[in-house]
Amino acid sequence: MHSSCLTAVRLKFICSGYQSALPLELFTAPNAPDLVSVSIAHDDTISDLRDRLANEILLRIDWDLWADRGDSTNARVNAVLALLEAPIASVFPGDFADIADPSAPPPPVEPYLESAPDGAGVFHVADNISGDMLAGPFPTKEQAKQALDALLVIHPSPEWFKRWYGLELEYGQHSVQDTQGAGHSLLMAPG
Repeated sequence: MHSSCLTAVRLKFICSGYQSALPLELFTAPNAPDLVSVSIAHDDTISDLRDRLANEILLRIDWDLWADRGDSTNARVNAVLALLEAPIASVFPGDFADIADPSAPPPPVEPYLESAPDGAGVFHVADNISGDMLAGPFPTKEQAKQALDALLVIHPSPEWFKRWYGLELEYGQHSVQDTQGAGHSLLMAPG
């Protein structure tokens, strides 16, 4: 019995920027690459970006191709994570705690109306991304709403600065009999 599973992952840097500023053809052209992006801000660490990119790639994998292997979900995910280590480290090299790109812009601001946690009837406008208070406190909800409306004019739609990569996932045929009970990972990084 044979089954298809992920055998290789390749990433190629395409560009950095806000999606709204990128040419539409990058996403819609007949030969457009399969794109994966990772948001990046000035204080993100290498670890932050590696985790985000791994999560984005996990969402792109065709898990149904492994359905007949009998592997547990954890075994499949662990095998893929092991396969992702080298390609992700190649696009985000360095120590986990290092700041990835201090020249990247700060994260966007996403204002929202928040009441005091103790229910005291005080309102303020907070940033949904950072959690910072942007305006207030206000004694009435109407005053806080006016401040929120003013901030939404300045920050109408939060957009993250991102790095975009072409993603290539290679699937191959593997014999289930050859991999069961072998005592090693079901997927090996290409060598």
